[in-house]
Amino acid sequence: MPQTIQDVRLLVVDDNDHIRKLVKVILRSIGINKVAEAESGKQAIAIMKEVVPDVILTDWEMEQMDGLQLTRFIRRSPESPNVFLPVIVMTGQADRMRVLAARDAGVNEFVIKPLSGQVILSRLANILETPRRFVRGGNFFGPDRRRHAKQWDGNERRTSAKSPCAALPQMSQTDINSLINQGR
Repeated sequence: MPQTIQDVRLLVVDDNDHIRKLVKVILRSIGINKVAEAESGKQAIAIMKEVVPDVILTDWEMEQMDGLQLTRFIRRSPESPNVFLPVIVMTGQADRMRVLAARDAGVNEFVIKPLSGQVILSRLANILETPRRFVRGGNFFGPDRRRHAKQWDGNERRTSAKSPCAALPQMSQTDINSLINQGR
């Protein structure tokens, strides 16, 4: 991993040219200038054969190969250039099922549109400053859902309480962070 935010090599994957340009402007505003672009997951894979980025920021919904398919390729394919490559997925839809699907595909971080420099910087900080170890279990390979080891009181490690955001059709970024980082 790079030492400073300015050293980060980032690959932005989105089929919308305007979004890619917007993301590049946001990244430049926070000091990241080493940015490559791809229009699809397939094009991202071709680019990664030449230069492996430090982080991928990908849209969820794209033609040919979407962001989750790209993440699954990175995590599971023998042709992956780096199975530990951090992936941040962007989407305009933040319902609970989508957040869980992204988490289960092996996404490191999840951001909802509209994007801001503050949100992108916080996700990059999570990846760079407090990287999670990777775990393998069954069909899953990806970042551990827990960021910090906790001492658990009693025999029960998990609660049976229903998530407070389970009934919401759209989740806030804070709710998404809590869901992705269960057990934190």
